[in-house]
Amino acid sequence: MTVKLARIYALVDAFETPRYIGSTSLDIQKRAAVHHAHRNDADRGNPGLNNWLRSLERRPKAVLLQTVVWADRIKAETHWTRWARGTYGSELLNVLDGVTPTPAESARRRDRKAGHYRPHTPESRAKISEGVRRYWEFRRACDAEQARLEAEMGGKFYRLPRTGEELQAQLSEAV
Repeated sequence: MTVKLARIYALVDAFETPRYIGSTSLDIQKRAAVHHAHRNDADRGNPGLNNWLRSLERRPKAVLLQTVVWADRIKAETHWTRWARGTYGSELLNVLDGVTPTPAESARRRDRKAGHYRPHTPESRAKISEGVRRYWEFRRACDAEQARLEAEMGGKFYRLPRTGEELQAQLSEAV
């Protein structure tokens, strides 16, 4: 029986500072090549990592941190990611501390793929609806006031145009 192994690796910068921690069943240099090949894919992966990879003149160096059985890869990657984040802080480009995203992270990724980053809460929807309702109330009041003034003046009451098309229409009527 063959045991599937996972390699925990770090992509390092020119100063040997870990910039990204990952796990793979592939050879780590091949995995680094895959990261590098996808650096221009805007909708794929980690934007911070992709920006860093695009800034490099060549493929980053991959360093093997640990080899574990496949079942232990999440625990090992999480350990190394937390170690690197604690040691190097903001220079680490991992979005998560391990492989498995939290429910909030899963929702954020799903929303990003759907084309919207943050769905409106019921409270924000209510505020938007109230704003739209108040706007249309104001518009109706303005239109009623304009009609009253036109009746009082016995003719067309010119208001400031709302759009360029309205301005052109008013100018063409005046000529």
